[in-house]
Amino acid sequence: MEVGSIIEADVLDAKEGFALLRHGSMKATLMQTELTWSPLPVKVTDFVAPGDKVVVRVTAICGDRFSASLKRVRPDPWDSPIQVGQVIRGRVTKVTEYGCLVLITWYCQAILKISDSVKKHKLNDQIMVRVSEVDLERQRVLVEEAEFDIHS
Repeated sequence: MEVGSIIEADVLDAKEGFALLRHGSMKATLMQTELTWSPLPVKVTDFVAPGDKVVVRVTAICGDRFSASLKRVRPDPWDSPIQVGQVIRGRVTKVTEYGCLVLITWYCQAILKISDSVKKHKLNDQIMVRVSEVDLERQRVLVEEAEFDIHS
């Protein structure tokens, strides 16, 4: 086994925030953040349960332990990135003092700053936004509210 290998492992336990796996004599940790590309909160038990067999990618090895990723078995959606200028309908998933987070794809929450917003939004508001910045390295997207006359 080496970093990058795709293997089948047995789920030993599923806890809050991580799962414990075994592959042969080696044990692994599968962190909650490595379950899915989705930025929304998930439960480990929604993906794996003790006794399951899962196909994972090895992301690190240290002695007789390794780290695993379920999401990295699938293609990285960030390889086909969102484009600056793209207009997207999104859903407000979090409201903060600096603005809000808007789910614009199944794998990306964008930041809408108060200064780029037409009005104050509430949780679950559906809004149209225009992509103003994409940082692929940090997997970060900034948006501004797009104003439209839907009747034109």
